[in-house]
Amino acid sequence: PIPTSNYGKSKFLAEKEILYRLPDSVDKYILRSGVLFGSTGGFKPITVLNKFLFEAHFFSKVQIFGSGNQKRSFIHVDRLSNIVSEILSNTKIEPDIYNVSDYNLSMIEITEVLKQIYENIDIIFMNRDHEMKSIEIESKYDLNSTLKLAKPKEILFYLNQVKSKFSF
Repeated sequence: PIPTSNYGKSKFLAEKEILYRLPDSVDKYILRSGVLFGSTGGFKPITVLNKFLFEAHFFSKVQIFGSGNQKRSFIHVDRLSNIVSEILSNTKIEPDIYNVSDYNLSMIEITEVLKQIYENIDIIFMNRDHEMKSIEIESKYDLNSTLKLAKPKEILFYLNQVKSKFSF
């Protein structure tokens, strides 16, 4: 698909540059990942899952822009790291463009999971009558089985893992 946002266009053009500029003798692997979440030593609440977790933990509320039906694709940072490591060390993987994501979740689905961790959070909708665009990733390859990786755990497991890193 041809991207429509400036961000998507810039990533698409970067992919084209990689494929064009690197010689044919170099294997080229392009990973199109879902939104990263998790803690990597320095927690940043800038992606939607990290932001929601931060808001729920410290403010007992989560703000959703739009109807909440919009979906995003997600992958935990550790899972993406393992996939990159396996691709680099696995000669069975063909050079190609791979979509890498573990979950396609709506904002409402995310808040339902968060309510299992934080029972008393308030969900605040901003412009609820506005339908926001969904961005989902589907993969034509099952990298989990090709790379012999374990299936991803339930998202609740990963969110609890990130929550445990908060100091208060």
